[in-house]
Order: sequence, then structure tokens, then C-alpha cells
Amino acid sequence: MDTTIRPLAPGDLPAAAAFLERAVDAMPNVGPAELRATRAPVLLGRLRWLLLQNPAADPAAGLGDGLVDANGAIAGLHLVHPQPLRCGESPVRALCSSNFFVAPEARMQGYFLFRRFLKLPAAAHFATTCNRNSGALWQKLGGVAVPGSDAEALVVLRPGPLVEEALLRRGLGALARPANVLSRLAAPFLRRRGPRALRLRPCVDWDRLAALAARCRPADRLTADRTAAHLQWRFAATPARGDVEVFAVAGPAGEFGYVATLRGRRGRREQIRSRTLLDVVLPADVPFGGVLAALGEACRSDADLLAMAGWLAAQAQPGPRVLVRRFDAPQAFVAGRDAAGRPWAESAAFQPADGDSSR
Repeated sequence: MDTTIRPLAPGDLPAAAAFLERAVDAMPNVGPAELRATRAPVLLGRLRWLLLQNPAADPAAGLGDGLVDANGAIAGLHLVHPQPLRCGESPVRALCSSNFFVAPEARMQGYFLFRRFLKLPAAAHFATTCNRNSGALWQKLGGVAVPGSDAEALVVLRPGPLVEEALLRRGLGALARPANVLSRLAAPFLRRRGPRALRLRPCVDWDRLAALAARCRPADRLTADRTAAHLQWRFAATPARGDVEVFAVAGPAGEFGYVATLRGRRGRREQIRSRTLLDVVLPADVPFGGVLAALGEACRSDADLLAMAGWLAAQAQPGPRVLVRRFDAPQAFVAGRDAAGRPWAESAAFQPADGDSSR
């Protein structure tokens, strides 16, 4: 197949969205919620937000590259957006890889498409939505997997919908709904309440949240640079803003952190109401378990479970109500080293709001 790699322009985004829709349609076992989120009009809105409305957008970095055939049709795609990071007080200029797909008949060209990304000037190149194939390419070209990015932790608030899902997957659909009802009846007796000293309140004061993030920033971790402009764009300007809720976390001495969540649906019947933790900012001496319990209380009216991926999943303490799901490969990789020569991946503390991991 004759193909050419060329930089993408804003006018190419509708064709890019249509190509991504076709790529998802060709995948096995795609759930209904993911299908709705990957229709071309929805994808186009997200791409415009991610690439064109991003406050960190940099013309020098471009939007990424397309692999086009002799007729000008897209046969491969690799999008790029800047993501300002920090390690302690030191800024780190980073570029994020996203939406890396190549048509099967042009698979061999994916290597050259990806290598162009790694040649762009930046202190770190990274991705947060890798699969087994793209992860292998990262490793081949010098990337290092972020420890813990191969897991997701699920905190069960109501077991009924999860029991229903387990029965559905075992072909016992007739028992699924009755089991869900029985589990819901038992749920009040299994309830775990958060510490009474902790309070969560919805907050959209981006300057206030940015100040909390700066106060809690770890000295030895590679994290997002959570400026007010970045937080407003990530949580209030996203196409999924109607499902995003940000809570300020307070104790007896006042506010000390925040938690951002995304409402969603899971399961074969979409019967599981979820809250994905997008971003958690807390002082190092605050127990994460207590904040999780308080969040569970705050979200109990519209959530059956809390979901955490990557670095956040590692913070959840194992227990009877915490399920850990392993992916078949790490989802986050970083290429680049810090001033001491250590791989950035060793200090990376990426959360779902970072990179390309959230809607």
C-alpha cells in the first residue's frame, strides 16, 4: 500500500474523526457506552477541544501526523498535544501521544509515524492510553512503562449491579436482575461511612483549586502543572463537562485538596453507574482511604462504584470492597530522563485527567 506521512491541519480533523470511528468499529468487544463516545461527531468535538482549545497548544508541536494513501484518504493517525508537567517546582515541557491508529494494510508504516513524534523537541514524550501493540513500540524506541499503569481499582458502593454483571458474563441472565435486587436490599447494611471530620463540596473556583494543587505538589513526582487555566479547560470546557464534578475536600482546619470525578456507565446492560476519579490532589499526610469513604458518601445517590486507574489505583488499600482489575499491558509510557539521568517513568504520577486518559 503506497502511503505518505504528512502533518495534520485543523481542516483534517473531520476526516481524522471518521477514521477513528472506523477503527473502533473494527475492534472486538466494544461496549455500548464506548460506541456512543466514539461516533465521528462526538470524536470531532473532543479533538477540537484537545488540540485546538488547549491552553498549552503550541504551533511548533503541531497537531500530529496522518498517514494518507494515494487517494488522500487517511490510513493512519497519530495526534500530539503539549502537556505542561512539573517535577517539584521545576517545569517540564512534555508532549502527549494520542489516538495512534494504523489501518491493518498499512501497519508497517506505523513505526515511522510514531518515530516522527519522538523526534519532536521536548523534555519528555508520553502516553496514557497504550495497549499491548503500542506499548511494544514504545519499549522498542526507548520508552519506559510507568509502574502501576497496568491496573484499575474499583471501590464497590453497591454490589447489586456488579453481581448482575458477573451473572450476565456467565450466561445466567435470568438470575441477574433478581440478584441485583437482593444485593440492593443488603447494601445499607454494608455501607461504610466516611470520617465525619471530612467535608466535600462542589467547587469550580479554578484559582482556588490551582492554589491547593500548588500547595500539595510533591517534590519528587512528575505531575501535571495544574494551573487555573489548565483546570478550567480540563474540567469545565471538556465536551464531557456535564458529567464532571469537582469537590473541594475540607477538614477542621479548612480546605486542603480536591477530587475531580466523571460520571459514566458500565456493564453489558449499562446497569453499573460509575464515578471515575479523574484527578486527586491531597497532602501527603492525608490518608487516601478516608477521602475515598467521604467521596463514596457524596456520590452514593448516583454511583455504584468508584473507579481509579494507574497511580491512583496503587493508593487504594486492598479490602473486601476493593476490586483490582489488571490490563494486559501497561497503559502509560514515558520517553526521556530527568536531570540526574533517571527515566521520567520512575517518578511519573499520572492520573486519568492527564494526557489522553479522559473525556
